[in-house]
Amino acid sequence: MTLLIIDQRKHIDALRSIRKQLVKKYDPDKIILFGSLAKGVIHKDSDLDLCVIIKTNHKRSLLQDMYVNIESDISFDIVLYTKEEWEENIKDPTSFAYKILDEGEFLYGGEQEVYGLVGKIFK
Repeated sequence: MTLLIIDQRKHIDALRSIRKQLVKKYDPDKIILFGSLAKGVIHKDSDLDLCVIIKTNHKRSLLQDMYVNIESDISFDIVLYTKEEWEENIKDPTSFAYKILDEGEFLYGGEQEVYGLVGKIFK
């Protein structure tokens, strides 16, 4: 088995686990994968980039809690938006949220289906 296939499995298993933990512990509105994995590019040291849209305004404490309580063998980064912030920011083509929406893959709560390498796991 090649290193790439092993890395893919490891990253995909971590992604499944993180998604499950986020949904169970934080009841997000949406979870979107963006970055290299969403583009199908996985390296040994790749991390997971996730955008989480939440239903509460307690972002700072919630984000800290996520980093402390979400268990993963693969490092991950979370960008957190409230529903209101998300809806406002995706209207602006220069915003990071717009880029995430354009290039990302919905893992949870999206109106779009998930496609590509990552989509095969969550269908």
